[in-house]
Amino acid sequence: MIKRIVFVLLLPLVVLVPASAGAQQFKASVTGTVVDTQGAVIPEAVITREGTIDPSRLRVLQTASPLLTPAALEAVKQWRYRPTTLNGQAVEVLTTITINFTLN
Repeated sequence: MIKRIVFVLLLPLVVLVPASAGAQQFKASVTGTVVDTQGAVIPEAVITREGTIDPSRLRVLQTASPLLTPAALEAVKQWRYRPTTLNGQAVEVLTTITINFTLN
């Protein structure tokens, strides 16, 4: 039997980036049919000089399921970083992030 449910994922994340602000948490709502989808979504993102993610340069390199991709991208867009500096000047940084989804 397939059940329709609504659930909220609360995933603690530790992002290791040279100038990251440390561990961050996010909430993402996923609505739909439960199909025991789990695995990793690996986006590539540009962290701007201001420490935000540039949504126009955010792309998915790999995903365990297309059902997980929207929640992962929405979470990444919310993150804030301490800007990376080079010779005292803020610079953009290209990074990849692995977001693991598991169902308990």
